[in-house]
Amino acid sequence: MPLSDKSLNGEGQKMENDKEIRKLDEYVELSSFADIEIGIAAAKTINEVMEQVMHKIGEILSPLTHALLLRDEGSDQLYFKLVKGRNADKLKNFRLAAGGEGLSGWIMQYEKADFIEDVSKDSRFSGKIAKLIGCDVKSTLGSPLKVTDKTIGVFQLFDRQTGTPYQAADLGVMETIVDYAAMAVEKVYYLSAMKDMDNIDSVTNVYKRSSFDRQFAKEAERAKRYNQPLSLIIMNIDNLKDVNEKQGLEAGDRILKELAQILKTNFRRVDIVARYTGDKFAVLMPHTYKKNAELVRDRIEKHMQKGYRGTEIPFSVSIGLASAGPKDSLSLLEKAEKDLQKKKKAIQDKKKKKRNPEKQ
Repeated sequence: MPLSDKSLNGEGQKMENDKEIRKLDEYVELSSFADIEIGIAAAKTINEVMEQVMHKIGEILSPLTHALLLRDEGSDQLYFKLVKGRNADKLKNFRLAAGGEGLSGWIMQYEKADFIEDVSKDSRFSGKIAKLIGCDVKSTLGSPLKVTDKTIGVFQLFDRQTGTPYQAADLGVMETIVDYAAMAVEKVYYLSAMKDMDNIDSVTNVYKRSSFDRQFAKEAERAKRYNQPLSLIIMNIDNLKDVNEKQGLEAGDRILKELAQILKTNFRRVDIVARYTGDKFAVLMPHTYKKNAELVRDRIEKHMQKGYRGTEIPFSVSIGLASAGPKDSLSLLEKAEKDLQKKKKAIQDKKKKKRNPEKQ
């Protein structure tokens, strides 16, 4: 018995939906969001961050129209700050009434992401937006933009180029992209406060321990929320105490500055570099599996072995590393410290063998 046109249409719609989900799964699996984080993390201003986020949303989720709405603190209204795609100029600076108008108003009020598969069946969609765009809107999706635990706006998508409605898989990807945006905005704020003594170490110009601890807690929670890996490197300057005693604190400071510069050069913008204690540095690497973290450690060790001595004062380092899944990310510090002690012991044992070859 032949299928009806209605059945064919329904089956075709399901196939398109499955195709979109597979496309998103493949993208996430192949890239591990690396391309997303590189583009967004490279932005140096908040405007650049938002432009990068809008670009990534368009590239990955293929909306016909997508926008960033920001909250006007004075009126409590939401206005369209950035708009891309279909009839974007008609939405620019348009304002939604205070009190939760449309899906974006709902998202702002409840501070949670959501999607509407069919807007004709959900009262949260505002018809005003469809009129401004100039055509029927069938499906929409939105996510709140939270910076330092405060919701300042909403990213919203209207329809998709393929014609398929938004699904739960799209929502997960959207939340991850926006989470990168929030992280990048927070980093811009931090970088603009480089002279703030509460956050930045005055000698090395990297984060202090207190600032690192705050960001570590956020990244551990983010790893748990999105089921992502997290890696940590702990690095100890082996002979800093001897340098300080024999050549003075100024010589020691030159070593600290040199090592900080080496770390900034070899890590990504999204990684968090800090002076953890007097002679110790910590580097937190979000969304990084152990094999990739080990490659970074190898690169640093080779860098040091080449005799890079911009300070003209010889120094060596021991590097501990730990990686964890979302459930045990809080134990990273303890694991990295144990690995560091293991590395230091191996170095000491090697030195002993060189001094006493007859005992081998």
